[in-house]
Amino acid sequence: MKNAQLILASYDLVVGQLQLVPDLASGAVLKQLVGGQEIAPGAAVPKNAVVDLVARTHGVKYPLQSVLICGGARPVLYGAYRAL
Repeated sequence: MKNAQLILASYDLVVGQLQLVPDLASGAVLKQLVGGQEIAPGAAVPKNAVVDLVARTHGVKYPLQSVLICGGARPVLYGAYRAL
């Protein structure tokens, strides 16, 4: 998705709204919209046009309290084993 934004900027196009659709693949652009109309890849678009992107996301959000950062899997697995 970042690559698509950089390409649009290099062609003097403005990135408009970014709609995220839940999917297994993350970061892939599904559709490009100009004025609410879907455009084909490589279609001619006037300079400074606002291009909306529809992209994929995992759609999974974790609260900060549920994230554990550690130095490897072994201590975490052992701690989980001991907790049971």
